[in-house]
Amino acid sequence: WEERFGWRSTGARSDSVGGRTVTTIFYSNGQGRRIGYAIVAGATPLHPSGGTTSWHNGTPYRLVSVNGTSAVMWLRDGHLCVVSGRGVSGATLLRLASWDDHGTVAA
Repeated sequence: WEERFGWRSTGARSDSVGGRTVTTIFYSNGQGRRIGYAIVAGATPLHPSGGTTSWHNGTPYRLVSVNGTSAVMWLRDGHLCVVSGRGVSGATLLRLASWDDHGTVAA
């Protein structure tokens, strides 16, 4: 994300939530904003609900707000993925979440 969007990886952590391993990579941009990109392990994916859904290349991305913080959730390779950040727009999070190595992003 750094080269394409200006979000540089700044750290990582691993936690256990409800018996599932959650790996989170943290990013920051030149304006001092921070986001986290979490991947939840487990054979049976959780199904996010609420918010609004935006589709990109056949994948549904669910945009939600949790206590004033925007988050985008989606399933990738059977894992729940979540990208979120305070003060970061849902549109920005959706562009990051939907970016693929072919250079396409959700509008």
